[in-house]
Amino acid sequence: MKPDPVIIIAGSRRLPPGQGPRMVFNFLEALPPLSLVLLRRGIATQPGQFEQDVASLCDVLGVANEWRTPYITRYSRGRNAVWTRDMEMLYEADLALCFYDVGQIGDEESGTVALVDKAMELHVPVYAYALDEDGKVIRVGEYDEENQWAELVPAA
Repeated sequence: MKPDPVIIIAGSRRLPPGQGPRMVFNFLEALPPLSLVLLRRGIATQPGQFEQDVASLCDVLGVANEWRTPYITRYSRGRNAVWTRDMEMLYEADLALCFYDVGQIGDEESGTVALVDKAMELHVPVYAYALDEDGKVIRVGEYDEENQWAELVPAA
């Protein structure tokens, strides 16, 4: 692992509040000191509760984190601007961790699910997790060709 990995942590807005810290605490605590966590937010909307919780946890643990917003141009607006933001994040990333509601598995309209698909296309290691109705975390997929993150990422 690099001494300064860039990690995307993304969570669906459909996740119940308070889930972020319990799912990523051990992972964040084990990161190298020069790590950077990238988080998503909208232009005018507040970040999702999951990302807000992860940002707060990063601050408490001393893990650097940055918010990324869509950049509007005359060629890139709305969902296209969101897609462009996500792609730019993936170009920087060494790893993506994505969390969503179990009902979103395979949902083509979910931006968090789409992030998993795009990470795989770009050969960025990615781990996907779903939260079921009982609050159980299920690892629903992964792409990590060299198995470089397997020991560190949440087991589920």
